[in-house]
Amino acid sequence: MTSLVMKNTHYSTEQPLTAKEPLQQVEEQYFRANAAERESELLAAVVVASDYLLANLSLNDSINEVLAQLGKALKADRCLLSVYLAPDANDAFGYFEFRHEWANTGVARQIDNPALRLFPGSQYLDFVKPLLAGIPAAILTQEITNDQARSEQELTGALSQFQYPIMVDGKLWGTFGVDDCNERRIWSPIEINSLRLVASALCSVVKREQVAEARIAAEREQLQQATRNTELLAAVVSVSEFLLKSPSIAEAIDQVLAHMGKAINADRCGLGLYLPPDENDPFGYIDFQYKWVNFDNTRVVIEPENNVCGMSPFKEFIEPFLKGVATPVATQGIVKKDARYEQQLTDARSQFFYPIMVDTKLWGFFCVDDFHFSRIWSPTEIDSMRLVASALASILKKEQLAGARIAAERERESAKLAGEVAVTNERNRIARDIHDTLAQGFTGVIMQAQAAEDALQKQDVPAALHHMGRAEQIAKMSLRDARRSVFALRPSVLIGQTLAQALEAQLEHLARDSKVHTSMTTTGKPAEPSNLVATELLRIAQEATNNVIRHSDARKIKLRLEWQAAKVELTIEDDGRGFHVNQDHPGFGMISMRERADRMQAILKIESTLGQGSLVSVIVDPHMGIGPE
Repeated sequence: MTSLVMKNTHYSTEQPLTAKEPLQQVEEQYFRANAAERESELLAAVVVASDYLLANLSLNDSINEVLAQLGKALKADRCLLSVYLAPDANDAFGYFEFRHEWANTGVARQIDNPALRLFPGSQYLDFVKPLLAGIPAAILTQEITNDQARSEQELTGALSQFQYPIMVDGKLWGTFGVDDCNERRIWSPIEINSLRLVASALCSVVKREQVAEARIAAEREQLQQATRNTELLAAVVSVSEFLLKSPSIAEAIDQVLAHMGKAINADRCGLGLYLPPDENDPFGYIDFQYKWVNFDNTRVVIEPENNVCGMSPFKEFIEPFLKGVATPVATQGIVKKDARYEQQLTDARSQFFYPIMVDTKLWGFFCVDDFHFSRIWSPTEIDSMRLVASALASILKKEQLAGARIAAERERESAKLAGEVAVTNERNRIARDIHDTLAQGFTGVIMQAQAAEDALQKQDVPAALHHMGRAEQIAKMSLRDARRSVFALRPSVLIGQTLAQALEAQLEHLARDSKVHTSMTTTGKPAEPSNLVATELLRIAQEATNNVIRHSDARKIKLRLEWQAAKVELTIEDDGRGFHVNQDHPGFGMISMRERADRMQAILKIESTLGQGSLVSVIVDPHMGIGPE
């Protein structure tokens, strides 16, 4: 190695020589006699070398000329520049690599021999330790105590050497040194000071290059980051447009995950659903429903058993996540052993979860994984995930609204169909009633007419008159039944009138034909009910008031029609003798009212107390039975 120190002695301008051996005394006498001339000569060489160093753009452009100038000025056989390489597993003290060299005529170049270009520091501890501290080192080859080191130095041909450390920001960057291959030379303070000045200039040049390299690296990084940001923004725009054009997330999500996974340079990209807590896990679950995995990755792991994961082991992550806080997860940073073990099963070294919030509630998450590094996700990457999560939330909200609209339309259609079925059933029932009453009546009339005809042929006038009278009675009864059935089929009083007007007309008719006092009140903002609701409420009122007239001996009947925001309530109250509601009653009055309430999905209440009258209440959506536009 060319970085040499004299046995047990280090030279520097701060530590002048004190012990004077005979050879050294002779050298000092020579230098004192020629000191002024020699110092001027060396100073001139240093100035030229320093100017040359500082004037060139890079160290590589100037170092060979500087080594030649200084080597000649110092009357050395070699002048070298080495770079210090950091320690590794093989050598805890690092290495010295000689990269530039000037050699005098007839002297072999050290760096031309590959075996002499790199020296391990552990073999030269006497030299390396002072150099690492910034102290110059001089040595005589024959006095190196390490046999292997001395053998290597002998191969260089140097009898004496001097190395001056080049310190940059307080750390050893390399050395600037000279060799003498002809004599055991003692380097004078003037020569050492020249080495120091050149080493200082080299330090400035190295620092300048480092600053320039750092600036270039920063500019390159900024350019790369700008390009990266542009690529990510383009990916987010493309994904968002694709999502908005797709009819559903299910049809778009595979391409979305693949596109974003590649854009973020992730190993896996997923979309998961948050499942609410149950008795087994109070923090709920995450269900990975869709995944994209980079199959160029040799460490791909498919783990279907990990698709659904309980959140109790990940309490510190899920609690902020439920509030919409984005969460990075580094596997090795997870404190709880069971949580870290479950995370290791996914093969992810680092992950980032971005919550998808719909109506301020956690719907699920968009996530990316890295299998190789404990990765720090950049602000741009996180922001791109935020934008995609926002787009996904918008699509989910749109799907929910569409689903709710479809459900409402189906419900209205179902109600319409139910109303139509009810109307059809009612018409069929009335038609059968008409058919049965009229057919029986006409049959009876015909039979009585035939009997009267037979009596007349037998000249039995009383019998003939009897049969004619009976025929008249049957005809009157059939006509009454037919009128009642026709009235039940189509409430003509609703034609051209509101429900309230029809109910008032009904009460007026009752008041004319009986001694019962009637009254009606209407509250709220009247709405236009569906035909089904208007018909059934009118029929229930008719049935209830007829029952009161026939059975209760009531003196008063009160009707109240109350319109509310999304319902209408009809009540019929009387002061009659009352009845037992839960007992069976003859006839079809109460059964008919319940059937009519069921047809329009209404709430029917019948209340009565013996001696205190009764109350019938019907609550219904006034638009029941109206189909979609």
